Amino acid sequence: MMKNVCNIKHLIIISIIFLFAAGISPGIIFAADAGGAEYIRAEQLNRLSLIRGVGPGNYDMQRAPTRAESIIMVVRLIGKESEALRYSPNDNPFNDVPDWAARYVAYAYKNGLTRGISDSSFGSNLPIDSAQYMSFLLRALNYSDGMDFTHENSGAFASVVGLSAGWTDTGKFSRADMIVLSFNALNLNLNGSDETLAEHLVKAGVFTPAQWNAAAVLNNLMLIPQKNYEWENVNGVYAASPVQSISALKSAMASMPDEIIVFVPPGTEKEFIDYISAHCSNLIGFAREFDLRYVNNSGVLSIMPKYSKGFMSMTYLQNPTVPVSNDIKELALKGFEIYLDNFTDINSEYEFVKAVHDYVVFSLDYDINHRPGSEDLDGALNTGRATCGGYSAMFGFFAGIGGLQWEMVFGTARNAAGVIENHAWNKVRVNGEWYNVDVTWNDPIGATGTNSIIYKYFLISDSELAGSHVWDRRFYQSSPKSLDMKL
Repeated sequence: MMKNVCNIKHLIIISIIFLFAAGISPGIIFAADAGGAEYIRAEQLNRLSLIRGVGPGNYDMQRAPTRAESIIMVVRLIGKESEALRYSPNDNPFNDVPDWAARYVAYAYKNGLTRGISDSSFGSNLPIDSAQYMSFLLRALNYSDGMDFTHENSGAFASVVGLSAGWTDTGKFSRADMIVLSFNALNLNLNGSDETLAEHLVKAGVFTPAQWNAAAVLNNLMLIPQKNYEWENVNGVYAASPVQSISALKSAMASMPDEIIVFVPPGTEKEFIDYISAHCSNLIGFAREFDLRYVNNSGVLSIMPKYSKGFMSMTYLQNPTVPVSNDIKELALKGFEIYLDNFTDINSEYEFVKAVHDYVVFSLDYDINHRPGSEDLDGALNTGRATCGGYSAMFGFFAGIGGLQWEMVFGTARNAAGVIENHAWNKVRVNGEWYNVDVTWNDPIGATGTNSIIYKYFLISDSELAGSHVWDRRFYQSSPKSLDMKL
């Protein structure tokens, strides 16, 4: 049973004709990126205070870094930012360095990290290429130009010493490339030393061993299929009708933005808001609290979800640049350790989803007292007791980080006593087909008696489930058939 399905916190109505004062334009406002490893490296560097990005969860991965930005990255990477900021902007000979970079360039010039592109120009605003950035990093690792490498062979030399391990030159050097190479440098020995750059930085007090170990734990996230987006705090979607708004919101919330701007036909704002309020229970796989705002005749809705802990944890593991609290990070990594211990040696989707189902059934007891957290992942992972929401959240968490598509479904169900009550379960895609899974009802003993398991509600069709469950099928994937099981 589920209580307090969703909470609409605020409803603000402003009677003016339009509102685009914030400069928001129609369209989807998050950037795509080529892969996920860069995000993990960025989060690791951020945890070590070696990179800040351009905003929460945004490292501007696709853009080409300038020479000024790159030298700042290198100065931070070797733990010399504080020393660099004690320099005077006039301590470098170049006339094209902006004030925000002048002290870093002065330090780099005085300490042999850079020579500029001429006697008077650093080339601050020019994009840097891989050969130039590798030269910066090699110097930072105490290798010498002319003796150990040259600008022309810096790429080949970087490969020999391991600087370019796992990195592919696409011909377009980006901030993502800069991040990957910078992280690689931390794990390399300084020239002439048996000490890595990271070990040197720990000794110098730039970061602590605990911080380094916490960053290193994120290496395990390489095993998770990564989302190909960079987090942004606003996402924009269109909805032509109120019914479409629920699917549009599901699509928008997949990247966990702080705010979703929904563009609707002008004059229909209240109709859409009322519809979303009435059907918000169909969004519980993502969030249960929503701040809804609109402006009359603007064609704009503003929706700010308060995401569930299970969804935030799974999303963080799939994209570590998503800004979440340390509590959520700890919850996510706790769940991921369970994932590594139980599900990594399974080759087929069917066997994987069955293993997840069985683990949830045997790990949880039904919480008849509905304690705080029992309807989400935190109660399930931390106490071993959950309601249907917690069962469904745990199932979805493991299914999601294993790469399967899934949904949490909200509806009603007639229990063994014949009472109709609010209920949640899952849909999951296995070998290209969608099925229903009700993990809670497959755990028949619950809080009393010994553990047991049934498969009556495992990978079944909509029509089979409809004998006891009711839900609004417009908002969920269709499951036309059951999977034949041989158990």
